[in-house]
Amino acid sequence: MIIRKAKKEDLKTIADLEKIIFDKSNFPMSIRNLQYHLKVNNMIAVAEIDNTIAGYCVVFLRKKYARIYSIATNPYFRGKKVASTLLEHILSQTCGLNYISLEVRKDNIPAIALYEKYGFKTVKEIPCYYGDGCSALKMKKALHKL
Repeated sequence: MIIRKAKKEDLKTIADLEKIIFDKSNFPMSIRNLQYHLKVNNMIAVAEIDNTIAGYCVVFLRKKYARIYSIATNPYFRGKKVASTLLEHILSQTCGLNYISLEVRKDNIPAIALYEKYGFKTVKEIPCYYGDGCSALKMKKALHKL
């Protein structure tokens, strides 16, 4: 598995995966959103297996913190530690910041377990965060300054 920075040529595939993995109530990113985030130097990391995008992570970078907006695994590559590998990469790239945060569906138990394994803590519940009425958990992890 190779983790690399997304290229413009990857964005259609990432946008297509967003639509497959996240229904409308989970706010999938469009190709235009992805183009914008690539342009303004937010982080879009791609996991590649056998020249195929196995997963990706979109991270919004701010001066003192980062926010994981989206992390997803191509359904074909589930069970191959794609999300874990992407998360490890993101954490290694953001270690000079104060913290990293994310929102996750309260009913997404596997994702919550993954984030907890990497030291994320739930800081609050956000009622009716998603379009279908599901609440989100806001999770946060303190990062070590260099």
